[in-house]
Parts: sequence; C-alpha cells; structure tokens
Amino acid sequence: MLIKTNDRWKPVEAFINMWLKDDTLYCNNCGLPFHDIKDKSGKWEPCCENPELGTNWSITKRIIEENKELRKTRKNQYASTDKKDFRFKTRIPPKLYHDLTRYFEKEFKQKLFRDKKDATVFARKFPVFRVPDRL
Repeated sequence: MLIKTNDRWKPVEAFINMWLKDDTLYCNNCGLPFHDIKDKSGKWEPCCENPELGTNWSITKRIIEENKELRKTRKNQYASTDKKDFRFKTRIPPKLYHDLTRYFEKEFKQKLFRDKKDATVFARKFPVFRVPDRL
C-alpha cells in the first residue's frame, strides 16, 4: 500500500480501514488464530484461559463500545477518576496496535508514536479509540 502524502495519519487511516476488512477469526486475548480444536470427548478446547473470539471488525466494535462506557464512568470530560488515577488517551485492539506498529516501522522506518504529541494527535484523528471526551 503506497500512499504519497505529507500527512502521516493518512496511511494510518488507510491501514485501519484495510485491517478492519480482514475476516480471520482469532482470539483477542492471546492473539492466536482460531482453530476448531476438539478434545477426545468432542468438546472445543479454548486457546487460552479467557478466549475472546472475533474478527478484526467485531473486536474493534466491542472496544469502541467499551470506550463509550468508560467515558460515562469517568468523573469529567478528561477521563480522570475521583482518585486522579492515571488516564489513558486511547484504547485500541492489541492486534491492531501490533500490526499498525509493524507496518509503520517497515514502510516508513519510524515508530508509530515518536513522542507524546503523536499519541495525542492519533487520539484526536481517531476519536472512536479515545477514552476521554477531551484531551
């Protein structure tokens, strides 16, 4: 995928859109692809202790819904809590983060998030992955 642009977030958007179309079934918890493995009694053997099976789209949709619920439970629009716990800017599926990081390092020879500013820009460009309402 070759996109010529000065905006470093256009390739990220294109990659995410392409990544969401992959319908391979996998476990979001351990990252392994799903194989319908059955033991001798015919029961399905889970891949890990807490399997979360889904496709890229279904797991991302679940994360987006969880992010909406997280926003409702926060004390204010900046997502802090009563105890002023550490705040997360974004929450994305682990496989998406891993694949996006690998793609960025391979194609552009640089890290996806070079500094805190890049993480903030990512959170602004992709609000569905953002935990706080405002940054």
